[in-house]
Amino acid sequence: MNAATAQHQFQQWLADINHACGEFDGAALCDDFVGDIRPRQLGALRFSHVNSAHARLLRTPREVQRSSEHKYFAVFQLHGTANMAQGEAREVLLPGDI
Repeated sequence: MNAATAQHQFQQWLADINHACGEFDGAALCDDFVGDIRPRQLGALRFSHVNSAHARLLRTPREVQRSSEHKYFAVFQLHGTANMAQGEAREVLLPGDI
């Protein structure tokens, strides 16, 4: 995949994330970016199955202020790993982690 195609796919994925989950910023980390999102709703509970590789998502106070709704996020790591950070705290999520 070339850089322009990867960047276009990332921008579309980020727009889909923002639509389903609220405001995020981010970046594709290389030309090998892949990602998709499948929003779901069960009664009042809205959730999304998010798949990504070679991407960074950020939700800073700026993105929180731009959001029109208050959100609670819980990550259920199903496959692979995810590097998470909040303030100075850093964790690597493994399959089965919440």
